[in-house]
Amino acid sequence: MTTSLTTTFAGGMSDGSLAGHSPSASEASAGTDSRSHLCEPVKKCIKVLERAETDTEKFAALFLVPKLVKSSDCDRSARLHLVEAIGYSFLARMLRSKDTPDGCSPRMYQSVALSVLSCFVADEEIMTNPSVLFNLPELLDIIGDADNEIFEDNLLLINDAYQVIMAIVSTQKGRQAFISNRGIHYLCEINVRQTFQCEDALKLLLNILTIEGHKC
Repeated sequence: MTTSLTTTFAGGMSDGSLAGHSPSASEASAGTDSRSHLCEPVKKCIKVLERAETDTEKFAALFLVPKLVKSSDCDRSARLHLVEAIGYSFLARMLRSKDTPDGCSPRMYQSVALSVLSCFVADEEIMTNPSVLFNLPELLDIIGDADNEIFEDNLLLINDAYQVIMAIVSTQKGRQAFISNRGIHYLCEINVRQTFQCEDALKLLLNILTIEGHKC
């Protein structure tokens, strides 16, 4: 899997480059102080993510995140620390990956990335991060191609994509990015073709037009 992640994500960036930055003593101390209020499970997860030396190790650690975020102890500060430990660029590269390890479901990397991102839909700062907005075309391609047989065994991927898009367009910055990426066109096409979850597309379209109709 490491080869696939490396080749697909960054055109030859080695696994080691993900962990290429070793924090100085002062940076490590500052990071520890800012996390002193976090619950132990979150602290442990952050350590695992930050100590990951390869794409594969960091990818495996992502499966810890959804359960943590659902915990009542995981407040906004904890969620921000978690996503920073994961790395916006790491999630962005996973969203652009269409490779799949042998024996795994199609679009597995995209599926895991969206499963993680959908945990943070309540956090505007995360949903409007440039790395997330940059990948709006990928999200639009997913919902626009929802009837593709490649998604038959992974319908949760479609649902997560809608959840993330809805969170993005709930913000002014996100709506601007959505419109500039021809998001209105995608939603209209989905409703014309009656693609899977077209009801969500229609609801999303009406909400955006109500707020930003004069810009479309």
